[in-house]
Amino acid sequence: MEYKFSVIVPCYNCEKTLPETIDCLLGQSLHSEIQIILVNDGSSDGTGEIIGKYEKDYGNILSVSKENGGVSSARNAGIALAEGKYTLFLDADDLLSSGSLEAIYKKMESSGADMGVFRLMRFGFGGKEYNPVVDFLAKEDEISCYDRRLMWTFSPGNKCYKTSVLKDSGVLYPPTRFREDGAFMLSFIFTVFPGITGIYDAVNLYRQADPRTGRSVTQNVKKIHCDDFFTSTGIITEKIQKSFSDSRCTCDNKEEYLQEFYLKTCHALINHFFRKLWRIDETALTDLTEHYKWYYGMLSPDNLLRLRQTDGDICDVDFSVKKLKSSPLLSVKVKNPSPDFLFSCYEQTMPLFELVTENSGDCKNMPNINSGKPKSGFVLKFRGQKAIDPRIFRAVILLKKHGKLSKLPGFMLKHGAFAYLKIKDMKNR
Repeated sequence: MEYKFSVIVPCYNCEKTLPETIDCLLGQSLHSEIQIILVNDGSSDGTGEIIGKYEKDYGNILSVSKENGGVSSARNAGIALAEGKYTLFLDADDLLSSGSLEAIYKKMESSGADMGVFRLMRFGFGGKEYNPVVDFLAKEDEISCYDRRLMWTFSPGNKCYKTSVLKDSGVLYPPTRFREDGAFMLSFIFTVFPGITGIYDAVNLYRQADPRTGRSVTQNVKKIHCDDFFTSTGIITEKIQKSFSDSRCTCDNKEEYLQEFYLKTCHALINHFFRKLWRIDETALTDLTEHYKWYYGMLSPDNLLRLRQTDGDICDVDFSVKKLKSSPLLSVKVKNPSPDFLFSCYEQTMPLFELVTENSGDCKNMPNINSGKPKSGFVLKFRGQKAIDPRIFRAVILLKKHGKLSKLPGFMLKHGAFAYLKIKDMKNR
């Protein structure tokens, strides 16, 4: 049978979410014309049994089992088996909106493109939100290989590739477990120089895992992940610089393109690592800080301003745990914090806080606990019985940095931040 799509799904210990992902694909209007490739990457839970059942019930589902080697090796194994005209990658806890594959197929066929970019919406832990940069890209009929907005959508789940072009390129995912998606996408682009189109009527629903049920790779902060990040970044740097001397290069301002890459790397270091400050060991933090300072120092004044507009709560901080413990930006005061409240504190996207509590019984293994007088001049009080939104500390700090609101008392800023996040979530429904 000639398939319109091959959808490659790497599967590792995903028994809780995999059925929903497969059912999402089987519920697409083109379900009978989809080759679903499930790559069992050495799972030790019930993932294998789920895959076996679906493969038995549906003739268009193909499975392959391999020793655990990470998501890159799993996706590469799927590429080798892809028979559809177009290839997509979907994680085993992610979804596609209804009708996405039909919309992708129509646009890819009408445009003759080699690669498609469609919308991306994050959901799950931390709320629901569309990626605004990707939304603009998805409206474009033709996207330049050097469109700087592509830097802001490395995620593999909202891309479609013409299978024959992908296979002929020889491009595969690198053997890293962090930023491998960006290394793959830009390696493909600067090897093939493909025709790229946007697809607005398709949406990749990217699930943000709840860390209480187990952290995903991007929620963990280990030395190996830091090393992998910079290995992938090195691949991207090499591909960009090599492309500049290619006869197919259409970049009209190479320095501005490199500046976008420096900016994106600073942003990624902040949001993938520094916002998880209390889960980084000191050795990894030192290495990360050195790299960050280099990229930060390469930024032009305009891009430094852009970084401060997006990450102004944290981008100019000296990431020394010792210094931050002595001078936090925020003191969170609570008498008897519950385990849920404590957990939500250390999942905050603004980690430059101290926890001030008289009862440190449940907090003894938590970092940056203060049982005395608050060290910062800005104190927020909480009852501490329920988990709080993981974005709330950052929202409060950003409101406090706003000129007209900076003098408001903490309790007013706290309530204002909760209201702001509630309105933001309602807009993204």
